[in-house]
Amino acid sequence: MIIQQVLNNNCAIVKSHEQEELIVTGKGIAFKKKKGDTLERQLVEKIFRLENENMKQNLTFLIKDVPIKYILTSFEVVSTVQKHFNLTFQDYLYVTLADHLNAAQHRIENNLWQETVIPDMQSHYPLEMEAAELGLKIINQNLAPSFPQSEVVSLALHFLNAKLDVNTTQIEDNARFIRIINFVNQFLNDHQIVRTQRNHYHYDRFFTHMSYFYESQNANKDENQLSSIDVAIFSGLKQSHPVSYKLASELAEALESQFHLTVLETDKYHFQLHIERLI
Repeated sequence: MIIQQVLNNNCAIVKSHEQEELIVTGKGIAFKKKKGDTLERQLVEKIFRLENENMKQNLTFLIKDVPIKYILTSFEVVSTVQKHFNLTFQDYLYVTLADHLNAAQHRIENNLWQETVIPDMQSHYPLEMEAAELGLKIINQNLAPSFPQSEVVSLALHFLNAKLDVNTTQIEDNARFIRIINFVNQFLNDHQIVRTQRNHYHYDRFFTHMSYFYESQNANKDENQLSSIDVAIFSGLKQSHPVSYKLASELAEALESQFHLTVLETDKYHFQLHIERLI
């Protein structure tokens, strides 16, 4: 192996005897080494292949802005998950994942961590969630402080959005749903409603309901009207719980105006029920 670039004492970009470009790691393998030096294969602990020009360009871009430990962890996660689960990802995943790990660990270290709240990920995307569990294990072997278990959802979203076998329409729909969920989460936070150990059950139930609400956008909304009993209950809630009614109405209006969603009275009624449990 001939060194092309020393990244640090424990990592280098090399060219193999087969003229493959590789990232190799091992304790002290590049110490006092320079471009053109020979690297002994038996010193190498891990190998990551730069399989095409895009990957080489991505690596060059990353090295300028992201510490090498996040780049190496990204390569290890992606290559391991692809092999273990027979998945194929877009090349940009190496970049987005490394950048995400860098930013996420900064938030952890500064006590700024916030969970990604996406309902029913396990039931909708079991393969990506299982792959994310493996990815998190690798991350926590390589990086400290450890990432929380909730990071699995973020990893699964990265895998889902970078899969090569997902059609464009599905990717766009997934991205739109995530934007809506993030918007609702921010809406609640802006009104001093945050997820806590005490309220997490009701908080998560609300976002599970938002998942059903989003799916119902493609259904016949006329079949989803309030019954006469529900109308009476909803009218009573408006009078007895004006704060949650006001928030539910504001949320409904925002979803209609910003995301062009259809929000019926029955939807607003359920929004209010969930919000009332959280305030």
